[in-house]
Amino acid sequence: MVAALTTSDDPRRWWKPHDLVGPFGGLCWLIVTVAANRNLLGSRIYEDGDFAANSILIDRALDGRLLVGNYSRVGFHHPGPAILDAQAFGQALFHRILGVVPTPFNGQFLGVLLLNATCIGAAAAIVRRRLGSTAAALALPAVVFVINRWEPWGLSSTWMPHTYIAPFLLLCVAAASVLTASRHDLRYLAFSGGLLVHGHVSFVMFVGVTVLVAVATGILLRRRGVSVELLRREWIPWAWASAVVVAFALPVVLNLVYSWPGELERYANYAGDRQGFQQRSFGDVLRFLGHYWTRDAAAGAALIAFASGVAAGTAGWVVRRWRLPLAGIAVVVVLEAALVLLYAQRGVDNLGEPYIGLFALSGPVLVLWSGSAGLLGLVERVPELVWRRGLGALVVVACGALTIATAAIANPYRGFRGPEFVKGIGPGAVRLEFATPGWPWALGLVEQLRRRGREVCVLNPVWEILVTDELICDSRSPGRLIVVYGPGETPPRDAVVYDDGAVVMVRG
Repeated sequence: MVAALTTSDDPRRWWKPHDLVGPFGGLCWLIVTVAANRNLLGSRIYEDGDFAANSILIDRALDGRLLVGNYSRVGFHHPGPAILDAQAFGQALFHRILGVVPTPFNGQFLGVLLLNATCIGAAAAIVRRRLGSTAAALALPAVVFVINRWEPWGLSSTWMPHTYIAPFLLLCVAAASVLTASRHDLRYLAFSGGLLVHGHVSFVMFVGVTVLVAVATGILLRRRGVSVELLRREWIPWAWASAVVVAFALPVVLNLVYSWPGELERYANYAGDRQGFQQRSFGDVLRFLGHYWTRDAAAGAALIAFASGVAAGTAGWVVRRWRLPLAGIAVVVVLEAALVLLYAQRGVDNLGEPYIGLFALSGPVLVLWSGSAGLLGLVERVPELVWRRGLGALVVVACGALTIATAAIANPYRGFRGPEFVKGIGPGAVRLEFATPGWPWALGLVEQLRRRGREVCVLNPVWEILVTDELICDSRSPGRLIVVYGPGETPPRDAVVYDDGAVVMVRG
């Protein structure tokens, strides 16, 4: 069976009609998500907090100078800029060039949605090619909407923990395909792995182990029944995957060359410092993993059990050609769950921060999709009748309608009152001072001033990780002093230049 499956996996055939199924599924997902977030096309959103910190880096990306990723709360930048580059692309295309959105952040938002749609569409394309079922392929983008049910607007957000979910889903699907002897999907494995490693240094473990297991198992499965002609073609998918790896490695290598040891020293210091790690038992680690598998408690567990039973009892045994690909999905889901347990035990400093493992939602989603594929597997066994394809389409539409109806797709984020902050300060250069309660608005103010061509710097060098070294004041920095006070702080009442009841700015 492996020989037959892999021999038909001809990498020289670059395009087939069914190759449009994956992009179509990704496009449908994108249209629904953009429609739910249509406020982006008209509302002026001025970012603050983490989004403003990312915008400062995205400005570098637009100038071709960004070689690192987003900041980490533990004091370093993650390895690479790929996800920020996607936001920069969205800002350049939709705000600067096309002008279809009124502010840069709106363009960044659409850039992330495009990236997510690309990952989801690629995963659907893999499913279509491996299972040969258009309905099963389109069921994946439909089921993916349930992530927004478990984590509101989890796939409609530029918050970095949310941006890892779709690439991790693609990693799992591509790994399952490569693991079951398909070289064709090495490029998707490299692409998703590159996105994840750029986005967060902890993914070095996930991607490294997943790739090793998938490639090694795939090689073992292909040892029998592989022809000489097939071996001569092996270089094609490997060449594509290698090119993708080189593209993702380039900014990381350049950063090491320009600023050795770059972020490596900070990574090593964090890995060797266990003082910030909270004590945890194996039960704590299991609960950390379980948090992502039973988001709706008993209901979530029941759905997953139902989907597992349907997948195993129908598609896995009724549709013979689906057994190996779906077995690959099951193996990868178990592998990633084990890696999440290891990560929780050794890599997560605070298990009380559930956002750290949101990418693990891909596991239960793939199980639910397997259940949907199982139902479609039953349709595959129906005699060839006119209504057979219609029944498969009905299952997909019903699945999509259910998940979309119950999902929180629309992101409610509206930013802060950027122009009012800038107006309150008045003209001229600005030196900013702020403490922890006021940092989200202070960073938003920094970005708004910079976009207006104003000179601005931050006095306290402790904020360098958020604003970069270029924006830290030195002894020659000009400008009036503005102090930003956040909620809970008590500012002096004289020289107040802005006060909205939550944030106060005072001239120093």
